[in-house]
Amino acid sequence: MVEIITKHNIHTHTNLSDGSLSPNNLVKSASREGLYLIGICDHAFTSKIKPRDQVTERLEIYLEELRRIQTSHPDIIIKAGLEIDSSTGYGTAPADLPFDTLNQFDYLLFEYVHTQSESWGNVGFRDISELVAIRNKLQIPVGLAHNDLQKNFKGKEEELAKILADNNIFVEICDGERGRNNRDGMYYFEHFSAFLLEQLAKYDVRVAIGTDTHKSGNSLAETEKATEFIKKHGLKYPELIEEDRILEVNLARLYDFEKNPENFNEKEMRDLKEYFEIAISVFRERKDTSSVESHYDNIKDGLDATITGKNERIAKELKPLNDLKDRVAELEAELAEKETAYQTGVAKYEKKLGEIQAQIAEFKTYLERGTIPDPRRIAIRANLPGNKNTSFNRVFLETYMGEDLSAIPDDQLPKVTELGTFKTLDGKQVIAYSIFDQVVHVKNGKEKKGRMDVEILYLQEQK
Repeated sequence: MVEIITKHNIHTHTNLSDGSLSPNNLVKSASREGLYLIGICDHAFTSKIKPRDQVTERLEIYLEELRRIQTSHPDIIIKAGLEIDSSTGYGTAPADLPFDTLNQFDYLLFEYVHTQSESWGNVGFRDISELVAIRNKLQIPVGLAHNDLQKNFKGKEEELAKILADNNIFVEICDGERGRNNRDGMYYFEHFSAFLLEQLAKYDVRVAIGTDTHKSGNSLAETEKATEFIKKHGLKYPELIEEDRILEVNLARLYDFEKNPENFNEKEMRDLKEYFEIAISVFRERKDTSSVESHYDNIKDGLDATITGKNERIAKELKPLNDLKDRVAELEAELAEKETAYQTGVAKYEKKLGEIQAQIAEFKTYLERGTIPDPRRIAIRANLPGNKNTSFNRVFLETYMGEDLSAIPDDQLPKVTELGTFKTLDGKQVIAYSIFDQVVHVKNGKEKKGRMDVEILYLQEQK
């Protein structure tokens, strides 16, 4: 059997009680977000909020406003409901409710049934039997609002399922504002045990999705978690969620698209395309396609062409941005390559510098002893090459180190200084160079054994 998509939300609040959106704006948001059915159930018969934040004293005016809105939004099914507080601490005893007035609504949600406490405090326990006692006085759908069944009916799972089924009471699967209706960071329905779910399915207890939305800016249609939960456990929706009416409403949307495609955004068109394929399958399954088959090609081709056109336009608009992203990626890769080369050069330089520093002690020892070993053993190669475009510093260092230091800027290379010509103890004339502005103390042109303020001394035999 083809499953009809029933995107719905039966638990929302407006500024007629303690919500922030007007009923009209809430319905517009619901339609824009792709819901097919929206239920408005503002607070009533409670002392937990001020009288002005509930509709208890103006039920007829409230219902009249919702009925007016129902006729002005043919593109979405609107249900007029109430959320009734049944706690002993803040609510009203079910037996004291005005049944004639309540039966004019589309449905009722009873909160805090069989509940001792919520996360915010004690509410006052009222047994579910009091709701059961007056159920036959209500001729409309009745549900339990955001009830933590696993905690409130622990050990009575089968008894609960039988009570709900026998009295045609559905359960709200509340998937909405994370700060509401949850325990230990999980929605109440996420705590349902396998046994409880088994009993709900066994007795065919119906469920509906709600979000308990109060604030503008919170999505009305983010109910994926609840939808998947219901599908996974084989639960079914109540008659309140009129699948055939949802089918009719969406066919009306499709026919509107056929005439005025410019009125639909891309998300709406994708939703329509998905729904249209399902609608066709449903009618084919029922062997009654006469009402929709003639529209099939026009709507399908129109949806495909419009979506494709919008995608091409978006791709064209995004091309400069994507080109820029590609160029940034190229530059980042080039920078990374140069950084690697630079780091490689630095590593080689630091390695050689370590070798040079290892010679420091040797040279200092020679000076302290007053002797210098054979200059050829430690000499810089003779006849250093000259290059007008290359600093003497770089030529000297590259020649001595035998490495390409091109990755290291000139201003980061050590400074090389020629100190002068000296005579060694073995009678050879040498030219002394220093690095890091090193100085050898010489007095009266003669070699002096005195101290050395430098880190290293380089010698080159004079030709």
